[in-house]
Amino acid sequence: IITSLAPCMAQRLGALRFPGASTVARLRGQYRTLFDKSETKHACPRGLPNIVNHNHVSRALASQAQVSVKTAEESGTDAKPIGYPWRIVSAVCVQRFPTLSRQKTPFELEFDEHKDTKRAERSRLSNHELTLLDYARRRVERDKKALAESLDDMQLPPLEGSNEFDELQESREVEVRQFRPAPRETLADLSNDKKSLQRKLDRVLYLLVKKARQEHAWQMPQGGLEKEESLSQATVRGLREECGSGLSVKFLSGAPVLYFSYLNPAPTPAGLIGSKVFVLKAQYLSGNVVVDNSELDDYVWVTKDEMKEYVSNEYYKNVAPVLID
Repeated sequence: IITSLAPCMAQRLGALRFPGASTVARLRGQYRTLFDKSETKHACPRGLPNIVNHNHVSRALASQAQVSVKTAEESGTDAKPIGYPWRIVSAVCVQRFPTLSRQKTPFELEFDEHKDTKRAERSRLSNHELTLLDYARRRVERDKKALAESLDDMQLPPLEGSNEFDELQESREVEVRQFRPAPRETLADLSNDKKSLQRKLDRVLYLLVKKARQEHAWQMPQGGLEKEESLSQATVRGLREECGSGLSVKFLSGAPVLYFSYLNPAPTPAGLIGSKVFVLKAQYLSGNVVVDNSELDDYVWVTKDEMKEYVSNEYYKNVAPVLID
């Protein structure tokens, strides 16, 4: 079967071609026209090729997408650059999950009280509750007998085990009175230290890093795809290069959960008109970010709502579908 299918497969594979120089030049002309007329510069113009699957990028496609653009200097001619005009970027959404439950609303508190009442009515009594009922029953019987015989309090016979029961009951009441729950707000909350992970313990925090530039400086850790590299490999390498080796995370999947693209203000010298960003999700485990002032200038751990204060509206709109509050 393989022998019979080989010629057909070879014919089909041979029909695959990358866009030629004239096609790429025409597409770039369309890009410049659309870029000058459009109000937003982050939308992907119609007509540009998209060979990358939104849900999964195989190693072969990623390698093809990273074909280097041949410049006139490399070819020795005056030909225009040819190749795939997009830069492939792999980003990681690092999230620290809550360590405390959310504060309950008044309705939730009332509902919990109702459930506890119904559960207590229908549940079987514990050993302590049975002991308490037996103690109360014997005490009522003693008081009735004392009333019938006209005995005062000094003449009442002591109940068996009453001292031990009273001591146990008193110790439990003291324990309940002395219990103080730990505060939900930490010192990091009071000082609004957004580099600390000991804040907003009942919310999900996301890692943002600041690049050494003026515009669009804040973003999730990311890195460009290199030759013969998969998305997951590029994400691990980019996270280590930008945040240091001290940050330990667990990737939730090897496939991206989100894809978006944006255009450059102008084509780069290499002929790249924009970037296609594939976002993978990871769970924070331990460690923290190390700023080396070469890759990064700063970093913060923020909630979904706080992220709006750092990233652009377009960037937030792109990543919001995978953020949880």
